[in-house]
Amino acid sequence: MKRATASRLILVIPFVSAISMPAGQDGYGHARLAASHAQAQERPSYQHKQERIVRATEQEKEAFDRFVAHESRFKDHYQANFLASHYEYHQYRPAYQHGFELGLDPRYERADWNSVEPDARRTWVESTMGLWSQYRDAVRYGWEQGVALKRK
Repeated sequence: MKRATASRLILVIPFVSAISMPAGQDGYGHARLAASHAQAQERPSYQHKQERIVRATEQEKEAFDRFVAHESRFKDHYQANFLASHYEYHQYRPAYQHGFELGLDPRYERADWNSVEPDARRTWVESTMGLWSQYRDAVRYGWEQGVALKRK
């Protein structure tokens, strides 16, 4: 075979094979399609992720609404326990809310404060909402109120 003929075949063969394959496949189409299908089976779909986000958002909103409905308790507790701290209620509010949400959390349904506190502290510190030692008692009171409400 002449060198020019070999060069033409090298150029023509990939072109012919690309034309003869079904649209959307490149010779590895079946393997790629199978791998894509397997990944789709493993990963939740976009719609499934969106539904989870909506459910989580609805749960957060419900917890927030419940917190607001009982906020007078937290304000009373603040007045009785933290007024002399020179911090305003709005600075303690996140601590009460954090504890309250933990009290409503099903993971801590049957737990006592001693077993909840490490997680409460970790999530508080990760959120950098202030010194744990300053807000610990407010978080605990919020947790107690959430637990009491859930048990009703």
